[in-house]
Order: sequence, then structure tokens, then C-alpha cells
Amino acid sequence: MKLLICDDHELYREGLKLLIENYFLSQCVQIDEAINIEQVYDAIQHNPYDIILLDLSMPGSKGVLEVSKIIEQTAATVVVVSADSRPQTINLACEQGAKGYLLKADSSSTLLASLEKVMQGKVCFPKNVLSAKCVIKHTFSKRQLSVLHCLIEGSSNKEIAKKLFLSEGTVKQYVSSVLVVLGVENRTQAAIKGAEMIHDRSL
Repeated sequence: MKLLICDDHELYREGLKLLIENYFLSQCVQIDEAINIEQVYDAIQHNPYDIILLDLSMPGSKGVLEVSKIIEQTAATVVVVSADSRPQTINLACEQGAKGYLLKADSSSTLLASLEKVMQGKVCFPKNVLSAKCVIKHTFSKRQLSVLHCLIEGSSNKEIAKKLFLSEGTVKQYVSSVLVVLGVENRTQAAIKGAEMIHDRSL
């Protein structure tokens, strides 16, 4: 596992590095550091990182807008680590492609538990902060969303299969998974709830 910690505050950066190294001692974690945005882009050009921990207020940084720019240049998972706890900033980071948002005010145990989730391929954001749009983004797969849109249109499984080039059996499985995610009992309820999400611009 190879990480890049991006933060211009030496005390926090070094403390975070030591914390991660000690906690994941048995997992052979390699950690590099960057103290400004120029170093971040230089590092990702020469190293295949698994996770990038990104502070939003580094010298030269354009804040949360750097998230999508970094993602365009690397396959690494980007996790924001910031003192900014405003919901609008957290949601924008999510929309830009971040897979997590860790607050600098969090305890070390909370931060490590969140980082462990990210290492397992999960997303990790502060509770009760994400907009419906971001929740949907991290809940549905692209195929599930396609099936849901077909349900909203009133398509049968046979019609969905033809439209999406899938077997009817596969469509049935996707429909079932969509019902579970939405917390509804049938396709009619799924269509109604999905239509409401579209109205709210969540889908």
C-alpha cells in the first residue's frame, strides 16, 4: 500500500504519517509527503499511489477543485483531510470524485477507522452531511442507475433487456438490487421514488 500525504503543516503531516505507519505496521505501508500542490502533481507523475490524503489549503492549491484534476492524472483514491467542516465543501469534494472526507478535528481512532474503510474500497464521509446526489453517486452502480431509469419509463424486464443488451434474468437481478437500495417493495414504488429523485436532481 502506497500513500501520499499532502499537507503544508509539518506537525500535522509528520504526526499523521507516524500514526498511519504505527497502526498499519503489519501491512507494509509506504508513505510519501508533499508540502505544496506542485509537489503533489510531480509525485503522482512518478509514483503509482493507492491513496492520496489531500489537504485543501496547501500553497498553490485551488481548494476542492484540485480533487478532480488529481483524479484525472492518477488511478489513486483521493481522500480529503481538512479542517473545513462546511457541508457545501464536503459535498463538492464528493461531486469532484473524492472517496472520503476526514476532518482534522477528528480523534486519531476515528481517522484511522475511516482510513481503514477507504483501504477496503469503501467511501467515508462525515455522517448526515452528504446531499442526496452524493449518496446516490456512491450507492448505485452505473448499470443499476440505467435499470432504474428504465423502470421510471415504465419498461418491462423484456424491454429493459433489449435496451441494455442484457438477459432477462440479469435484468431481474438488477431490478431486485435496485429495490433493496431504494428500500421499496416493488417496481412501481421504485419508479415513483426514482422520479422524485430526478425531480430533486439527485439522479
